[in-house]
Amino acid sequence: MLTTTKLNLALFLARVPLGAYFVIAGFNKLAGPGGLTGFVEAAKGTVPSGMEQFGNAYLHALPFVEIAAGLFVILGLVVRLNAFLMALMLASFIYAMKLPMNVARIHPVEGAKPFDPNIVLLGLALCLTLLGAGEWGSHRAFRRRRRVIVATEPGTVATTSRGTPIV
Repeated sequence: MLTTTKLNLALFLARVPLGAYFVIAGFNKLAGPGGLTGFVEAAKGTVPSGMEQFGNAYLHALPFVEIAAGLFVILGLVVRLNAFLMALMLASFIYAMKLPMNVARIHPVEGAKPFDPNIVLLGLALCLTLLGAGEWGSHRAFRRRRRVIVATEPGTVATTSRGTPIV
């Protein structure tokens, strides 16, 4: 049986590597040869025809969005939204690479991977989109705590901090 602690640990162990992957990928795009301009020039060939203007803006924003989304997922802040954003980015990478329909190779070529790692990361990002951060995220620091006031005198009604009666 999956307990709350095990679920929180599993979500934490899913969040950290996925977030770290995106943070490192974003920094590598910025620190690579030629910096951001070099990355944009090298990746322009992957932009579908007819979308050059959108593709140029996307490529310029991509490293910064990767870093921000990765950090938010690691910290456990707005995880569902950021994991969905990661899933969209991963889907765009898969589309831009024009992967063949047989993405799983039974007898891979020497040195080739049986799966494209982006497909595995896409599955992980979609899982985090559905499940969220769990209880081990920084979002708990920003959550409003409900304070319960218990009535001690006869005739008084117990209420929550918002004034609603406790039934």
